[in-house]
Amino acid sequence: MADPVEVDALIAELAAARVPFRADCLGDTADPSAIWRAVYSSGRTPRWERNAKLLSGFVQNRAGQAYDAKSQRVCNYGEVLGSSVYFTAEGSYSAVDGARRCPKDFNVRIEQGGFVLLGKPFVSGAISGPGYLRVLYLDEDVRVFESPTDSPDKWEEAGLRVVQVNERNFA
Repeated sequence: MADPVEVDALIAELAAARVPFRADCLGDTADPSAIWRAVYSSGRTPRWERNAKLLSGFVQNRAGQAYDAKSQRVCNYGEVLGSSVYFTAEGSYSAVDGARRCPKDFNVRIEQGGFVLLGKPFVSGAISGPGYLRVLYLDEDVRVFESPTDSPDKWEEAGLRVVQVNERNFA
């Protein structure tokens, strides 16, 4: 397991790089099978991460997000019992301003969410609401997000930083 102090120092280094923001690095599909896996988080443990760890002794759960830069759609994904039982939340996002470098801020609007049991979705507008996302760093393989504000129903709290790695790097 990685040393959190070292990882947080690397995150700070990446954020300080102020790399050009490339929308194409967010992704081109909102298909949950093409998620970018959350591999590290700092700050308060988000609810989706707690859910993923519920049965971690029995199953290797994945959590992450898939973005579609063309349609500006996002799909959050978090397994509880592998792909048999998982949570999902879908919505849209839009840039707050015309910044061309990271950090880049986005308004997020979750439209619906819920859980999927054995392929049958149980989603509704009950999991919905506004959010805010800051992209601290991104390239073709790694991206670092920060939640500068609390998300609706505290799925994520202000100050949360999440490192995601492109799914293709796990093949």
